Amino acid sequence: MGAPEPHVASRYDDTPFDATQRALLEAAGACMARWGVTKTTVSDLAVEAGCSRATAYRAFPGGKKQIMATYGLVELQLFFAEASRCAADADSVGDALVEVITMAARGLAEHRGFQFMLAHEPGLVLPYLGFTNIDRLYLLAADALAGAFERFDPGHAAKLIELATRITLSYTFQPSAAVDLCDADQVRRLVDRHLTPTITAATTPVPGMNPSTPLAVPA
Repeated sequence: MGAPEPHVASRYDDTPFDATQRALLEAAGACMARWGVTKTTVSDLAVEAGCSRATAYRAFPGGKKQIMATYGLVELQLFFAEASRCAADADSVGDALVEVITMAARGLAEHRGFQFMLAHEPGLVLPYLGFTNIDRLYLLAADALAGAFERFDPGHAAKLIELATRITLSYTFQPSAAVDLCDADQVRRLVDRHLTPTITAATTPVPGMNPSTPLAVPA
């Protein structure tokens, strides 16, 4: 079989991958949701993508490991890009936090591959929540979202994003009957109670404000 036709309206259309690579990334998501990572083979990925094993290896010489790793990285990048757009459209820091946390919670809840791994292959997920790896995730989140949050709290956006990330992960891995992060109204109450009080600065952008001038935030 030759290279597959490009997928219509693929979520990977704006990534720097060719048609075959995009099809294999789509296949990775489908196979992960169906069988998880461990049981998925290169043959499974090739069949799902509509190409041969040889074509799959030409697209990703590292085989299954490279395809799955690339899929995970691209999904994370797309996830943070969407979160950044949500924050950028908000009018206040509270609105931005509610939009980002709700979007993140819904995205994780609706991601079939992630949910399969959480239920059946937790050993592949939990190591990324260890001390060193979780710090890397906080840094990735801060780097991706800092631009959208700096306008509300110049110089302290990274800490605010880390707190929001901690809350999102905490409720994702230890759900509470009292708080549903997929419910924007419940997230608003959570944000108003635990996050926005940490900011003593104005919570709306100030036109013409110099971002290099830090606001007074308690140490």
